[in-house]
Amino acid sequence: MKNKIILLGINICFVCMSLAKAQSRVIRFEKTKWKQVLEKAKKEKKIIFLDCYTSWCGPCKWMEKNVYNNDTVADFYNSSFICVKMDMEKDEGFDLAKKYNITSYPTMLYINATGEVLHRTCESTKALDFIENGRNALDPQKQLLTFKDQFNSNAYDSKNAFQYFELLEKACLENDTIVEKYLLAQKDSNLTLPYNWKIIYKYANYSSRAFKYLETNKLLFCQLYGIDSVETIINQIYIYELRQANLNRNSKKFEMLKAKFLILKTKNAEKIIQRAELKLPKLLNADRKNAIEIQDSIVGPTNVSMGFGSLTDYQDIVYQTPGKGGMKESNSAWFKLNIDHDTILTFDIVPFDSLDDYDFAVFKSPVNNLIKDVTSIKIKSRPERLCYSYCTSKSGITGLSQYTKNKYVGSGAGPAYVSGIPVKAGETYYIYVDCFETSIKYNNNQVPLGFSIFFYDYWPKRKPIVLKNVFFENRKAVLPKESFIELDKLVVRLQESQINIEIRGHADGMGNEEQNKVLSEERAKAVVDYLLSKKVKADRLFYKGFGSTTPIASNGTEEGRQKNRRVEFIIVMN
Repeated sequence: MKNKIILLGINICFVCMSLAKAQSRVIRFEKTKWKQVLEKAKKEKKIIFLDCYTSWCGPCKWMEKNVYNNDTVADFYNSSFICVKMDMEKDEGFDLAKKYNITSYPTMLYINATGEVLHRTCESTKALDFIENGRNALDPQKQLLTFKDQFNSNAYDSKNAFQYFELLEKACLENDTIVEKYLLAQKDSNLTLPYNWKIIYKYANYSSRAFKYLETNKLLFCQLYGIDSVETIINQIYIYELRQANLNRNSKKFEMLKAKFLILKTKNAEKIIQRAELKLPKLLNADRKNAIEIQDSIVGPTNVSMGFGSLTDYQDIVYQTPGKGGMKESNSAWFKLNIDHDTILTFDIVPFDSLDDYDFAVFKSPVNNLIKDVTSIKIKSRPERLCYSYCTSKSGITGLSQYTKNKYVGSGAGPAYVSGIPVKAGETYYIYVDCFETSIKYNNNQVPLGFSIFFYDYWPKRKPIVLKNVFFENRKAVLPKESFIELDKLVVRLQESQINIEIRGHADGMGNEEQNKVLSEERAKAVVDYLLSKKVKADRLFYKGFGSTTPIASNGTEEGRQKNRRVEFIIVMN
């Protein structure tokens, strides 16, 4: 029995040792000052791997959870590098972020003992690709610094140039200027070389000399590289330029671009131009202060406002670089949701056109200065949920789901959903929807065609909106002229959206209920008739009379009865 106990103890020890060994196979990050890290790298003759992250960065957390604890990754990085991770918004991280021009997260730097960056990548990546990045950092022939030195000394060919531009892109470093400088230096006869074609296809823009040469010599490029690929890049570039001219209301430039584009006779040119000519106004709901109040389980179809809203306080909503300017959001719509019972908030945002890339963020109120809070570096001021990705398999559909744990998803290809939000009665949330600017170019869109929001675990109660300055005289259904101002505002709202509404008429408590029912319906119809006279389509309007069954004030006073003789509307499903 004693021997069995001893053997059992030995077995337990082996199990514990095995578990400890298994748990230790993660990247071991140094926890010392940067100066000591450089000294250690010099002593051990190793390259430093520096993970530049922030506490709020979703992709950074994904790398921590899914890549850094991979056995193969851990073994390779622990043996090959001095590994360090630093929050770029704390302590030494501030200075390093400035020194190495860190503008997106995560950024991976591979640095020698003198502090010089040998190689650089950015954004989250899978384990095998992350290992490949490390191998490239160890190989002088594949390091970003080597390509940079070759380019600056003119010791390169078109293949080297293309690889250099790709490395700059993968490092989240600007390459537009350097690409244009390279293309300007090329002879016309060299622009058709295979790697120069790749550079033109991936990086040329409308104003570049190389693209002008491509336009003039379209047939030659088609013979070399196929009509589909040549027309794809021509279409993409003209789509972007047409859209910008449309957005900036530059009709002269738009017509010039349209004429030039038609001459090139690319496939779908007519369809592209038709869509380019669509115009979206600057809608009121482009701003948080004019957010659409959600009153049904289905919202829309509606659309975003082209360009920025009339306010500027939300234009720096940032996920990747808080408090540092970051990217500005445009083409937006805001929605307000008042929660009336405890549940898990989930929804789908479904584009009318699957190529439209809609992003969204959800913010919790109260927010005295929502945008100032959002763009600060305070974690508590981050959006509750945010999804900037585009998921091909979901055809652009995005939203909140109870089947995922991600709270934040960055830009690029990625998951369609972030996790649902536990909400409680009495809380208020704002939903910000944006059509991603770059998708206009790469998804062959000119203007987004709209979307609907479908709520699944929450059905907001439809609350009537009172037309406050529309009143009727006692026992009459005739609209006085003073009511036209309020009704004209409703006309504008209907013109700027695609909502359908139900007009509801009400009477005071005087007279019998049957007469009140007829009177209230006549009042609702009077409002509908006015809207029809303003060219609002009849299939968007419904009306109903409620008599005196739903008073909002006492019928014991004239003031109260006047309030009860009201007209209101609700937004109904399409």
